[in-house]
Amino acid sequence: MPAAQRFEFWRSIHTFIDVDVSGQDARKNFRADLLLHIADDGATFGRVTSDDVVTRFARSDDEYVMFGVSLSGTATFTTHSDARRTVNPLSGLAVIDGSRPMTTVTKGISHVYLTVPTARIGHILTGKTGMLRDGFCEIPQDGLAGLLMSHLVWMARQGERLDKPSTEVAMKAAVDLAIGALAQMPDGHDPACDGRLDQAYHAAACRYIQLHVGHPDLTAEKIAHAVGCSRAHLFKVFARHGQAVGDVVRAERFGRASALLASPSAWPIEQVALACGFASPSAFTRAFRDWSGATPSAFREQMRPGDPSQRETSVSQA
Repeated sequence: MPAAQRFEFWRSIHTFIDVDVSGQDARKNFRADLLLHIADDGATFGRVTSDDVVTRFARSDDEYVMFGVSLSGTATFTTHSDARRTVNPLSGLAVIDGSRPMTTVTKGISHVYLTVPTARIGHILTGKTGMLRDGFCEIPQDGLAGLLMSHLVWMARQGERLDKPSTEVAMKAAVDLAIGALAQMPDGHDPACDGRLDQAYHAAACRYIQLHVGHPDLTAEKIAHAVGCSRAHLFKVFARHGQAVGDVVRAERFGRASALLASPSAWPIEQVALACGFASPSAFTRAFRDWSGATPSAFREQMRPGDPSQRETSVSQA
């Protein structure tokens, strides 16, 4: 945008909040960048870098809860009761009730955020009256909150490389993790939250498996510890989805192996085995043949472009 129009344009695209700067001089050459996705269910994801601003919440009729992760700089929140907190990249997951009056002053800020309509999350907050008493809280970087933070940062790094279907899948996982992170907080217990929490456990576990499938010691116990539930409960959560934890891990390993073997980069079999969490190339070859009916080398030949009859001959000889 032309320099003279930037700040007003920036204000116009933030319908949930009121944004201002310290003075007229700060508006003249305002700089900011936003990657924004609005899901069909009303949830939004944003990656923001901007000059220093003052933000006021509760300036619209929209009711939402915002989950934020600071990448650089600081943001100081002042609530309606004059409670004040400052977050930075070392802080936990910031959770904000967007319907409560609050002012934020940023310094050198870059952050990612997720907003979830209150209608989707209010039943959890009802049983946790102390959590957002002042309209703001921080959740430690462990369990589902830690996985949500890493997931939001991953979405920010992928940026425009995610197509719309992929972004929708990523958004659903983010919302499930956000709801689960709140439900996991020990502030009262509402049995109605259990189903949502289990959904979040499943989404978080699947995401954890995707991120760590290259580790040969990826066990159900480690996955359960990462998402914040017991091993026995993790088994029950996957069983409700008609799955076994070990089967999901194996499917992820072989899915990644198939993609690497079919890739034009032609990784050595040994490297593919290690990248997919197998202790040795021989163990990978046996497991892959049992899963696909072909050795890794034969599968690669089958995926290569060329004359189909030649591919069939090479596979049969292998």
